[in-house]
Amino acid sequence: MLSSLRTFCIPACVAGVSRSLGRSVMLAAAFSLAVVSASHAHLVWLEELPDKGLVLRFGDLGGKIETSPGYLDSIPDSPAFYLGEKGPELARATRGKDGITYEKATSAAPLFADLMLNVRPPRTADAPPSRTIYHARWFVPGVEAAAKPQMDLDIVPAGEDKLQVVFRGKPLAETKVSVEEPGGGKQDLATDKDGYVTFKPTKPGLSLVIVRKREDLAGTFRGAPYAVTSHVAVLSWNLAK
Repeated sequence: MLSSLRTFCIPACVAGVSRSLGRSVMLAAAFSLAVVSASHAHLVWLEELPDKGLVLRFGDLGGKIETSPGYLDSIPDSPAFYLGEKGPELARATRGKDGITYEKATSAAPLFADLMLNVRPPRTADAPPSRTIYHARWFVPGVEAAAKPQMDLDIVPAGEDKLQVVFRGKPLAETKVSVEEPGGGKQDLATDKDGYVTFKPTKPGLSLVIVRKREDLAGTFRGAPYAVTSHVAVLSWNLAK
């Protein structure tokens, strides 16, 4: 009797464990794909919030903002940096419910954040694994008249309503520049042969200037290999009311 019970129980128990593991794997895969989809669709930017100062946000300007616990947790809470008297200084990050705040960060001074995401799985069978790096910059009009590049991909204030797009220290010519404005307005611009583009917000509130750059730069990050590196630079420009 006991032998028969063991004969019946072991396969049944193994099947039950297999089903449970299968469900866990499927749920993990679904969450991973959801994070990948959110990362593709959303932006990362710096924004000033009342009583919080500068906050790093993840989502859509004027739309859905990701929170923690949730998809915001896919964005690393790496330190940002600002330009001190002796050069760049780190600003420690703290993850909140609807964004990441930085100590010593003030909206009256430029702030920079490089955010390196984990390697994401391919969205299609023929796509290579890739890694995304966000480069967020808080722009302060009148303070950065003679600004310099501070990140690999940077949108640098150049005075007289001009911005210069720079990648690894070199201007990016004839490159698409996307703009998202308060109220849902959007426009596409392009840099000239020297990487310059002219833009000035006309609506009060926060505008985002966005540039994307993909390079065939392979590597391994946290044990996961990737074949492509995607850079997304976002400059936040707030026009006071």
